[in-house]
Amino acid sequence: MDEKEELIRQLIKEKGGTREQYETIMDSIAYHESAGTNDPKLSQYGGGPGRGVYQFEEGEGQGGITAVRRAKEYYNDLGKPVPKWVSENAKGTSLDASKLSRDQQDILF
Repeated sequence: MDEKEELIRQLIKEKGGTREQYETIMDSIAYHESAGTNDPKLSQYGGGPGRGVYQFEEGEGQGGITAVRRAKEYYNDLGKPVPKWVSENAKGTSLDASKLSRDQQDILF
């Protein structure tokens, strides 16, 4: 089972809902935040700090690094192995989400 699927199953176990509901929510927000492109490599138009389909802001203490650190904490709280890409990115002071795959961005979301 891949990381995203495992995480969605955990969320359903904890909070209820269905896989389809989680996918619909993520797709709707990604569509809106990416101006309808759904491009995981998107940089905010006009040079702003938003990156990726969810427009996580890069920069010290911004949304990107906060999201990856929260993901690491969540995996630790569950007692599950932290994916290497999460651990590596959590060490930094900023995260450029446009360098992550769509599934990785979904996990951070």
